[in-house]
Amino acid sequence: NIRRSAVGGGLSVERRRISTMAKQQQQAMMAFAAGVGVGAALYHYIFTKWLKRRGANIDHVVVDAKSEERLQEHIKFYSEGLGFKIARMAEYRAYQKGAKSVIFPTARVNDTQLIDLFPSELMEKFGCKRKRGPVDHVCISLPVDDHHATMRRMADLKFDLVSHGTRSGAEGEGYSTYYYDPNGMWVEIRNYARARWNETKELATKLQQQQKA
Repeated sequence: NIRRSAVGGGLSVERRRISTMAKQQQQAMMAFAAGVGVGAALYHYIFTKWLKRRGANIDHVVVDAKSEERLQEHIKFYSEGLGFKIARMAEYRAYQKGAKSVIFPTARVNDTQLIDLFPSELMEKFGCKRKRGPVDHVCISLPVDDHHATMRRMADLKFDLVSHGTRSGAEGEGYSTYYYDPNGMWVEIRNYARARWNETKELATKLQQQQKA
């Protein structure tokens, strides 16, 4: 009985620890959303419903790194300051010298999350067209069925699907759909279920056609 009680007590402490961490993560994400100006309706939907679902994840955040000098400051901040590993610098330098593949530096937070550092020349070509700010867009990855259900709900809420297609992310290649939040910031939603990307593409095409009708 004493051993069972000790084990039970240990599990209880661990559950409380995990619960506290989850609350802290949600609070941090909500503060981030408020800081970058995510619109109230989309803010509420993302951070009170999506992140409570099992499998939802902030996949990556794209930061406007601006000039070459500022890019180096970002690298110092995220690598030396926060301790994140900077990846793809050599590939980005190759792109600057004329390589065809569009590559940008990224700070890897963990196995499933990135902070992408977009220099100005890439931001002009590939950044959010409606609104420019220090954060270009936020990407949230979902299980494929949740992604499809979310696409339908966004259509019902009259949030237009702006574009879609395969893009690189924290866990490799994914199929992404893009929306503007009420403040004009991009919100990217993606899944990694490669075997079902045709379904995602067909649904996205259908929803965009309905938007034009």
